[in-house]
Formats: sequence, structure tokens, C-alpha cells
Amino acid sequence: MSESCAIQVMTASIQLADTSAFVILLTKDGIHTSQNSRKYMSMLDLSSGKKLYQECMRVWPHLDELVLNRKSAILQEAKSRIQDNHIEQVAIFGSGMDALSLEIISENDFVKVYEIDAHQMEHKQVLIDRVTHNTGRITCVTADLNRPDEVMTGIGNAGWDKSKPSILVLEGISYYLKPEALLDIIERFSENAVNHIIVEYIVPRHMIDKERAHIPDTVFGIIQQTVSGGLKIERLTYDNIRQLAKAVGGTDSRRHTMHGIEKRRTGKNRFFPTESSGWVEVVCFKTTPKT
Repeated sequence: MSESCAIQVMTASIQLADTSAFVILLTKDGIHTSQNSRKYMSMLDLSSGKKLYQECMRVWPHLDELVLNRKSAILQEAKSRIQDNHIEQVAIFGSGMDALSLEIISENDFVKVYEIDAHQMEHKQVLIDRVTHNTGRITCVTADLNRPDEVMTGIGNAGWDKSKPSILVLEGISYYLKPEALLDIIERFSENAVNHIIVEYIVPRHMIDKERAHIPDTVFGIIQQTVSGGLKIERLTYDNIRQLAKAVGGTDSRRHTMHGIEKRRTGKNRFFPTESSGWVEVVCFKTTPKT
């Protein structure tokens, strides 16, 4: 997620804004485990996120499992689609300080990754180049995702080839984006090549088990107190995503709920026993250029 707070560049590490640090603390290095990812993570000072982490974990002490699940599903989908379709380009929208790009390039020697966010990108590029020895395989682009023209210009200037099939990852960002901006970005990136879209989103309250429906509201309420300008959370259903996919010529839609992801990741359903016990889902689909 993006924050208005700037990160402070330090000699040994980079101190993150509290919300960025909070999300990374939830992962515990449990999904992005390559050598480069671990080296990169060691350069981040996460101390600013500890208070937020403690407050949100008191709301529900298994929030970390939810984040680990969503990240495992997104990483697995990205890896399998790269391998099965020999994808050479990946765009990560609203990437923040996450290590997904490093994990992706650790699996192959041909994919180039473009990270797009409104904040932190210059500082992140410094760390990425340090870890990857300036290979140029990861490029960080500063752009406001609610301004698709700015996104297209920025990524184009960074070397993005619009004629090549790509993977577009929208993790932790759909609930901060206006729906029309989300649609516009996917549509523009799908005009010239077959693309694979991976979208993570939060479902409406009525779709969550009653005893857990308050959790996302309470957590975002706590987060809202740490950012300026307030947060308006957009919620989507699987049908919403399917309609969005249809609007851009999307096919082969595949849905991942917390229940299914946890079963695949851990072999059992300890924290998400039903399809409606989670509030975050991941959907993947393919787009084909309109003729």
C-alpha cells in the first residue's frame, strides 16, 4: 500500500512508513524466501510498524496467516503462468516495498519486472540494484495508479514492451483504487498482447462469516488512523471481477479463496474452515486483444 509519509534513507537500512512495515511484518519472510529476497528484507527497518502490528493482531491473532496465504497464491500463479506461457514481462501495481519482484526473477533468467507505485520507488530501486548487482531486470516506476495515463507513460519510458504478453499483478491495491481506474489500467495494458491478470480483493461484509465480518473493518479502522487523507475501501465480489474481466475480453477465470489457499499451502484448514471464513480472495484471468 502507498503512504504519504516518506521513507528515510539510512546508511545501513531504510526505515519504512508504519503501514508498509506492518504488512511486511505479517509475512515473517515465510513466502519470499530466495537468497536475494532475504538479503533485501534485511535492509529494511521495520520498527515503525511494530505498534500497528500489535494493535491489529489483537483484533484477530491470525492475520499473518491471511497475508501468507494471499502471497503464496499470487506467487504460485505468477510462477506457473511464466513457466507455462514463457512470459517475459511482469508488472506489479502498488508494489510498495514487497519482495515479490525479487522472488520472481530468482526462478528464471529471462523475466523483467516493472514495479509501479506512487511512493518509495526511488529508494526501493537503490536497494534492488544493490541486491541484484544492477542487472536491470527490475525497474521501479513512480506513478499514481488512479491516473492511468501517468502509469502508461512511466512504464513505457522504463522499457515496457506493449506488444509482449505479460502478467499484471494487483495485490493489496484493488481496495484503494477507484473501480474505473482498475478497469482502465487492465484494459490499456491488454490492447496489444495476451495478458494474465492476478487480482487480490476484499469481499463485502455480507459474504463473510458473521463472527469474522468485523475484522477487516476494525483493522482498516486502525490503519486509517496512521495515514493522512483517510481511506475509502473498495470491496468486490467474484462476480464483480468476472464482469470486469468480461469488459476487457477476459477468459479462463480462476478463483482462490482463503479456504482453498490454506489447504494447498499447509495441507489442512486450521484458520479458514469454510469458504466464507476469509475476506480476501485472489482471481486470475487471461485477456486477449480486441480485433
